[in-house]
Amino acid sequence: MNRIDEIAVIMPARDEAALIERSVSGVDSARAAAIRRLGATAPNIRLVVVADGCRDGSARLARRSGLAEVIEIEPSGVAVARRIGVDHVLQSTSLAPRRIWLAHTDADSAVSREWLIDQLSRAEEGADLVIGPVQPDFVDLTHFQVRAWQASHRHNQAHGHVHGANLGIRASTYLDIGGFPLVEVGEDVALVERARTAGAIVSISHRMVVTSGRRQGRVVGGYADYLALTLPL
Repeated sequence: MNRIDEIAVIMPARDEAALIERSVSGVDSARAAAIRRLGATAPNIRLVVVADGCRDGSARLARRSGLAEVIEIEPSGVAVARRIGVDHVLQSTSLAPRRIWLAHTDADSAVSREWLIDQLSRAEEGADLVIGPVQPDFVDLTHFQVRAWQASHRHNQAHGHVHGANLGIRASTYLDIGGFPLVEVGEDVALVERARTAGAIVSISHRMVVTSGRRQGRVVGGYADYLALTLPL
């Protein structure tokens, strides 16, 4: 029996006042879609925003939504922020970890309406981990860059790359493998490697998450650096 009774969306944020309202709205729409689809059988769905040393209005804007539980921390890095978000969820519920699904995205990203439904269905079919693709926001790119990106990425392709903006894991699996490693960058990839090594059942989704197309990121080696290297000006 793989029933999920609670989905917790964990969203780290570092000075994302320009984008966080879009991100929270996307989660809200995905939550509403899941409730409409499943009705009385829908799990409890919550959003936890971890404001990681934010100096702008990110925390205030997230709180204004009325949906997010906001935790403010000193600048600590995305791996610590993700871990703190998960710890908050697990410490504030009486549910067994196997019944909790941890859906991860970022405050510069926008999930699709079907994002939570997709992760939930895969979890209840037996997946311990779900990974999915991301697409840079085309409004941040030149026409030439958009064409270059489209030429190298098939639409809605389940390619199996790992992105913290489009990731889900059963809480019991997360605990079994020790959670996100405390690394400056690549905590998402390391988590998936840990899960695979431990024999977790991994499901690869085609559900796309749109993320910022900026070319200067918050950390060296992140998605912004990847775009800077692969999409010429």
